[in-house]
Amino acid sequence: MNKKIKLLIIVSAIFIMCLFVASCSNQSVYDKYNEDGYKVTIRYDANGGFFGNAGQLFVNDTYNLGKVRINEDGMKEILLVDLNNPSRGKANMYPLDAASNSGYFHAGWYTEKTLVTDEKGEAVKDDLGNDVYSYSGRIEFPHVLALDPTVKYSADEPALTVYAAWVRCPQIEVYERLNGKDVLLGTYEVTKPLSKNGKDIVLPFIDESGYMDFGTLSSVYEWEERVEEVHKVQTSDGKTLDLDITKYFDAFCIVDEDGNKEKITGTYTLPFDLSPENPSTENTLKLYTSYEEKIGKWHKIYTASQLEELASEDGNYEIMADLEFTDRVTWPNEFKNNTFTGVIKGNGHTISNVNIKSGSGQYFAMFKAISSDALIENVTFDNVNATVEKTYRFPGGRYALFAAIIETDENGERKPFENVNITNSSFNVYASADAIVTTDYEVALLCAEGYSESLGIDISGISYSVIEEEYDINILTINLGADGNELELVFEQKPQEPEIEEE
Repeated sequence: MNKKIKLLIIVSAIFIMCLFVASCSNQSVYDKYNEDGYKVTIRYDANGGFFGNAGQLFVNDTYNLGKVRINEDGMKEILLVDLNNPSRGKANMYPLDAASNSGYFHAGWYTEKTLVTDEKGEAVKDDLGNDVYSYSGRIEFPHVLALDPTVKYSADEPALTVYAAWVRCPQIEVYERLNGKDVLLGTYEVTKPLSKNGKDIVLPFIDESGYMDFGTLSSVYEWEERVEEVHKVQTSDGKTLDLDITKYFDAFCIVDEDGNKEKITGTYTLPFDLSPENPSTENTLKLYTSYEEKIGKWHKIYTASQLEELASEDGNYEIMADLEFTDRVTWPNEFKNNTFTGVIKGNGHTISNVNIKSGSGQYFAMFKAISSDALIENVTFDNVNATVEKTYRFPGGRYALFAAIIETDENGERKPFENVNITNSSFNVYASADAIVTTDYEVALLCAEGYSESLGIDISGISYSVIEEEYDINILTINLGADGNELELVFEQKPQEPEIEEE
């Protein structure tokens, strides 16, 4: 290993951190350090911030130059390392806590700071009312400091002070333009810049669960990402229609002088200088919101729980991620118990692990009924398990896995389901005495009423079975067969044994 590197390692290993506490004797701490030969002090000044949770304003490192070898230029070299460096040991780590200097981010260490003044010589203030400083002599750690051994040093007079440079956090003002006017929605601070100059930020976005992630911004207050309102539309015959409009937050935009919007997403570089060397009082960016408008009662769905919570028979749903149901998050009753008239756009995603069981109703399926106007497209239903329980079968009952009834229009037609698939699914029917009380009901794989091959859903991914129970002593045999979609179940009842009269 290079002798100089060895020397620097040895020197760094003998750092002594000292906290300025009163001495128990008449001899001061500095006197003791000077007496022991530790006369060189390097001060880390928090400069308006604090170190860790202790509320310390500065930390001193002291050195004994007598234990440091001289270099080829006749200078003594000391290796300076960051206060977070593990070589200091866990007990001697005093990280800067940016939260302790609220409204500012730590932009590095500098050896010089200068108060910024205006043309009148008065101190320039930032928007929080604090003095603005410029900094020079940036130090990148580890840093080799060369000291003249002929100079006399004293522990109470720092040979070098390095200052923590604090830069005012950039501000983001978010506006929405309504009726030609700018309405302020919120003011945000960039609390965690991605680069040392604080210029690179991550703009807010919708996360995989459908919620607003503010990225590197800290919100002062939030706005609704989804806004429902009514637009009045004039028709050609002079009538006024009220259209339900759902607006979804889409992106942030910059608006030019002509009012044209340019969407900005992901990582964005702020257009002003935030460097400590050339401080600027300009630190606010004005952004505008951009919304995606959808006619009707629309919901973007990222999780199964969202679908369960927002389900309604007339809702419109855009599936944004694969949805997996569980014992706690179940298929919505609003779909099972009503005629669905809305829209489900699957975007190629999969809805899986749906488990449904019949009650004592007349209709049973994932959807009680699907109207001729409803639209379900580009979605796969996987591992759906539907079970018709040991219950009474109602006259006119309709029991299936997907839909009890698929309705047609006045011409007996409906549009096909585009790219709707059912895979790895099973339809199970309990055989019991209750099941043979009436025979006027239909049981089927996909739907019990309204099925045709023109619907466009392949039923080969649905298996079927009858579940027998030994205590159903009235059931003699069960014949189960399928003619395409339709299931035929024949329950033959055991003949009752004749009663024997006693003589």
